Amino acid sequence: MEKLFAEEEVTIQMVASKVGLSTHQLSELLNSRLGMGFAAYLNSKRIEEAKLLLKNDTEDNILNIAFAVGFGSKTSFNVEFKKATGLTPKQYKSFVQKAVL
Repeated sequence: MEKLFAEEEVTIQMVASKVGLSTHQLSELLNSRLGMGFAAYLNSKRIEEAKLLLKNDTEDNILNIAFAVGFGSKTSFNVEFKKATGLTPKQYKSFVQKAVL
């Protein structure tokens, strides 16, 4: 499955085209079904992927994970991750890896 959210420059037009909707239709769908706009949806997908990588990949550093899921900077990744989880990526990684052991 293609992970468009991992592209830093992904746009609502790109996603709408891939799923066969107009940008207006996609925007309406996200707002009515999920209660969020495109940017919030995009960040939520990126954060979910980052959480998987932070949990399962003990070798990769946080900056590499931030870039791998589509964030353009470590700062924006840290801000969005903490907003979504209440933890920094480093805190989350430490927490989930201790929980697994």
